[in-house]
Amino acid sequence: MTPYSHLRRPQWGLHSWGRITAAALLLSAIGGGCDQLATVDADSGDGPDGSADGSGATGGTGADATGGQANASGGGLNVGLGSGGDGLGGAEGCADSSGTADFLPANLLFVVDKSGSMKCNPPPFDTECLEPKKVDDTQLSKWEITQQALTGTDGALAILQGQEGTSVGLITFPLDDHCEVPGDGEVTVPIQSLDASHFDSLQVGLAVEPDGQTPLAGAAIRGLEAIRRGIHSGELTGNNYLVVMTDGAETCQEEALDALLTFVDEARNFYNIRTYAIGAPGSEASRALLSEIAYRGGTSKSDSCSRDPQNAGEACHIDLTESTDFEDDLGAEFQGITEATSRCEFDVPQDALIDLSTVNVRLTPGDGGEEVLIERDAREDGEAQCDGAEGWQFTNDETQIVLCGQVCDDYLNDFGAQVRVVFGCIPTVVK
Repeated sequence: MTPYSHLRRPQWGLHSWGRITAAALLLSAIGGGCDQLATVDADSGDGPDGSADGSGATGGTGADATGGQANASGGGLNVGLGSGGDGLGGAEGCADSSGTADFLPANLLFVVDKSGSMKCNPPPFDTECLEPKKVDDTQLSKWEITQQALTGTDGALAILQGQEGTSVGLITFPLDDHCEVPGDGEVTVPIQSLDASHFDSLQVGLAVEPDGQTPLAGAAIRGLEAIRRGIHSGELTGNNYLVVMTDGAETCQEEALDALLTFVDEARNFYNIRTYAIGAPGSEASRALLSEIAYRGGTSKSDSCSRDPQNAGEACHIDLTESTDFEDDLGAEFQGITEATSRCEFDVPQDALIDLSTVNVRLTPGDGGEEVLIERDAREDGEAQCDGAEGWQFTNDETQIVLCGQVCDDYLNDFGAQVRVVFGCIPTVVK
């Protein structure tokens, strides 16, 4: 067995990946997007962990004799005082602040298993995959289905192609006919804007013959490391996602699996990198692992999912091991992921003076039409984000605002539209 190469604890700015286990240290190898952000910028730039330090605010005030309006500009923050506000405040001595929602990209890195077993037909044509080949040449293999689900005519990435703010990259594993994975910080196809040229590059990256073992841990860790590097270099701004798909279990170095879970934890907790896991037919032995990856990676299918689905309960990951139509189901799941990562999101500035009960969201059409107020559609206890909602909602931790339903669709399809998140004196308008 060829070991992975050069696995070491990466340096994560103010945070580290955490304490990698002794097993990990033995590895001499692992070797639409359409999110928006309401920002309060600072001239001096962000701190190493991505948060604005506020030290660059330019200040500056102006007020008329009636109290009128004052401006304190720190980039995207406009503060209005007194009765001369923008119509959302107005009470004497009341302060309004608003942030224009800047476009926040979505970056996805797909880490896709191309081991020899991907040559097999999926069930019901082949339920065991005893040999790495098709048992029915008239039917597609798992690998051919994966290619079509991503870059076919109706594939998830074909649909996303040309969408502003969406960047996609690819790692296929293994790189050879055994256990090789990319080097430290390397990928098969770099994470770049999904224009026509880059879409062609992704098709070429997937146009390979399935072969080799399943270095799942090594490939996934390399993917997370590549995203981390992109964040630190400033090349990847916005929301970042890793999408891991496999049809098997780790066959190259099982002791690396603990390290993988640690990496998923650290990526989510310190850099908000969310990790999806997809288990294709053949991954039955990895159900508990993949479910744990999705749980730790912040992409659980439900709050009630089981982190140990081998015993009982619904898995937290996308489990297609019992799919009877792998072609349709995989295509639908890939599209579901790309849609989920293309949410209309806005950050709520963390300011002690902000009263979340006075948050209002306003939209100006791209044609310069009249600004309109978007009503809040509050969630019931236990209800999923944007589940049938029309309007905007807070995330569970109240650190972000999300546009839901037709409001989000209209915004994404209206070139030049702008959203303002306003914090002021009038209570939130609720449907």
